[in-house]
Amino acid sequence: MKTNVTAAALVDDGHAKTIAKPVLSGLYPVTRAELDHDFAQFDKNGDGTLTLSEFIEIMNHNVEPEDRFHDAELVSLFQEMDKDQSGTVCYHEFAMQWVADHQVATNI
Repeated sequence: MKTNVTAAALVDDGHAKTIAKPVLSGLYPVTRAELDHDFAQFDKNGDGTLTLSEFIEIMNHNVEPEDRFHDAELVSLFQEMDKDQSGTVCYHEFAMQWVADHQVATNI
């Protein structure tokens, strides 16, 4: 059965890692490769987590100055993704937002 995954469905109980795993296991191989690629683009130092500075840098990369996000907007989005409030966004937290943003059809 295929279903669209929404942000609300992913974050109801606030446990990013336990919610994301079933969603990730249902991604099609191409979609999972796209997710992995996108995460790697954000994770500049390759440590498996995103810092606020990495997030801000990539979100405004190759964007015209007049089209750039305000730092306050990016801080707010980053904090929304950081479900465990660790100050970093892990792969699973990133994946939850990515899936919601892309309205990925999964097999769950």
